[in-house]
Amino acid sequence: MSNSGNRLKARAAIVAAPAGALVLFALAPISDLSPAAVAVACVALVMAAWWMTEAIPLPVTALLPLVLFPFLGVAGIEATARAYAHPLIFLFLGGFLLAQGMQRWNLHRRVAHFILRFMGDHPAGVIAGVMAATAFLSMWVSNTATAMMMLPIGQSIMHARQWAPDTADASRSGPASALMLGIAYAATIGGMGTLIGTPPNALFAGFMSEAYGVEIGFARWMLVGIPAVVVLLPIAWLILTRVAFRLPPEPAAPSSATAVGQQRASLSTGARRTAVILLLTAAAWTFRPLL
Repeated sequence: MSNSGNRLKARAAIVAAPAGALVLFALAPISDLSPAAVAVACVALVMAAWWMTEAIPLPVTALLPLVLFPFLGVAGIEATARAYAHPLIFLFLGGFLLAQGMQRWNLHRRVAHFILRFMGDHPAGVIAGVMAATAFLSMWVSNTATAMMMLPIGQSIMHARQWAPDTADASRSGPASALMLGIAYAATIGGMGTLIGTPPNALFAGFMSEAYGVEIGFARWMLVGIPAVVVLLPIAWLILTRVAFRLPPEPAAPSSATAVGQQRASLSTGARRTAVILLLTAAAWTFRPLL
């Protein structure tokens, strides 16, 4: 869609979403919901429409409850603002900051390079190495951010080995498709391993704590999450390389580890410090009940 079409859609959403919310609010007397519940539904409708159409910047839309809830009598500004400082929000923030640091110093490329050095150059081994690196990173960074970080690495490997997903040659299209799907699946599977691997994990832990008084710490989650990753990741790899795409033997080609980036000896000071911070943060999250 053109830029003019996007702007027209955004302008329409700015008007249509509040109009729909007013209609919903007018129907409140014939529903069984309380006025506060109807007001929350109206705000949610406006936010969902504006988020989907990006009618206004996403962070601005996210702050609407801070303004509208006190105005509509849903909750006071102190109670509303307190939700924005929930411990889970800072947990997510820590993961996002780690992701930014890893991207800034290309630490994710070093992790992928380290794993690929031991996986050989056969397509199945390369895909296994990339999936292992993706799953490991996704345990400590949001799975969406991990997939975005690993995508350029996968593209570099595809380019170096002359794999192409849009060709009729099975020896080139199969490994390319398996590699891209492997990154997506590994990011999702790795996100199951820790409490911060994906936002629903932490949200579930918060719900269990508030609704049932069950505390699920980082280490307690890993007791279930890590075995799930260990079982599901090889299964996904086997399906991609043996069932969905029967990968043929690979002829001589440039090393995949070389395609990823620099050698470990070239690790910069910033990357070393980021790695130390990542390890310390992971240890603090894991052993928090003992501290």
